[in-house]
Amino acid sequence: MFMDISTPLKQITGMLDAVREKNHQDFLRFFHKEQKIFGIFPHGKRALGYDSFIESQNEWFRSREGRFDYSIVRKNVGSDMAHFGVDVDFLSPEKVHLKLYIGILLKFYAGSWHFVHFQNTVIEK
Repeated sequence: MFMDISTPLKQITGMLDAVREKNHQDFLRFFHKEQKIFGIFPHGKRALGYDSFIESQNEWFRSREGRFDYSIVRKNVGSDMAHFGVDVDFLSPEKVHLKLYIGILLKFYAGSWHFVHFQNTVIEK
């Protein structure tokens, strides 16, 4: 059976483009307050729920420094769940350079796709 991945793929690329461009307003378009989202980051810090997750990203958007280049390397889309694997070349505002792999899970509910899980892992350079 053919599965159209255009909608979750548009969600992923739109959100990642907003991060790359440091466009906080566009980034926020992909999330809503009732969202039950979970994030875990390379240093082990976790963000559970909308407020915590958005707060975890604010430093990135406040700074003019840094770089976020990405490539989607895995796509696995079902009727109500979608997983994407993303390779990221990241330079923090403090000039810390990391190669990351981000696993992102979306769930289809209430008529649209929603981000539910992000997991960032440092990978070998």
